[in-house]
Amino acid sequence: MKRTLLMSLLFISTALTAGVAWASPPVRVSPGVSATVASLAPGTRANVTSPRGKIAFVRGGHIWIMNANGTSPRRLTNATAHDSGLTWTANGKRITFLRRAKDAYGFYSIYRGVWSVKATGGGLRPIRGLPTPASRIVSIAWSPKGRYLAIARDYYGTSQGSKKALAVIDMHTGHVRFVRVFDSGWNGAIGRVAWSPSGKKLVLEARVTAGPFDPSFRFFSLATVDLSSGKFTELDLDAFPQSVDFFDVVWQPSGQNLISVALDESPTSSWRSKLEVLTPDGTPVRALQVLAAKPDANCGLTLGDCSPDGRWVAVGVDDSSARGSVRHSTVLLSLDGSTQRTLTTRGSQPAFSPR
Repeated sequence: MKRTLLMSLLFISTALTAGVAWASPPVRVSPGVSATVASLAPGTRANVTSPRGKIAFVRGGHIWIMNANGTSPRRLTNATAHDSGLTWTANGKRITFLRRAKDAYGFYSIYRGVWSVKATGGGLRPIRGLPTPASRIVSIAWSPKGRYLAIARDYYGTSQGSKKALAVIDMHTGHVRFVRVFDSGWNGAIGRVAWSPSGKKLVLEARVTAGPFDPSFRFFSLATVDLSSGKFTELDLDAFPQSVDFFDVVWQPSGQNLISVALDESPTSSWRSKLEVLTPDGTPVRALQVLAAKPDANCGLTLGDCSPDGRWVAVGVDDSSARGSVRHSTVLLSLDGSTQRTLTTRGSQPAFSPR
């Protein structure tokens, strides 16, 4: 049954926990069968090597960087504004991000543009030539070869959602292409956007206003856009209960699978937030529980891209169950489900370097 796209513009603070948590050995599953991993006994270690590369993250509104094993964290930005929405350039030399300043009420709601900073520190500069009003930008992603920048914008509640929510900018020529993502006349907004490894497609999370409530709708869903033909295709997620919504999405470097955050809204669900590995058409491959996240509605997850070899994914855990505070952690998961490592307990929004 064709689902109507309704998506999330979640800005979940990602976080990082001390210590190391290890998950079960790889779970072997047949295509189309969803499996879930459980924890090993304390001290058990799976035979999985550490990934190479760097992970950028946000700590206290500033951009930090660390090795992929959690060592040598250091700060890259130090402004009074709040930096978020990190994405690496294709060559791995710079980190691009959104910047906001405080309003009169103390909230970071004043848009200050899209910026980039060298991964080695310094070289802070704004990204110019973006479509206006730029204040609607919620997500950015560089194409695999670095020529194009995809921009997801919040047009929820307006008639411009189908025409203005997704833009692709040729950063060599400055040409801006708006890509239609919803049926004409539907209101909508795009959240996370990510490129396929070939650079020919985008996968995205989006939400639309569908009029009167219809219980058959999956309000938060996933879709792909073929940039050659302009074809917009909603993923077939009928294998999942109607109570499961999908937030955030990344493409595995091989192009074989997608990874998304799945939130089960059912009151009988035993584990509310987890990761789902899916084929590009939405077929479930396996489910991964993030052991650092509590199985309740107060723990949110955000994805931080795959490692260059496609074997790992960085995940932010935002635990708001503690009274009066929010605990953050960043966790490294192997996509075969065998290993989980907590890298740090101070930070959010991890982003894996592309090389």
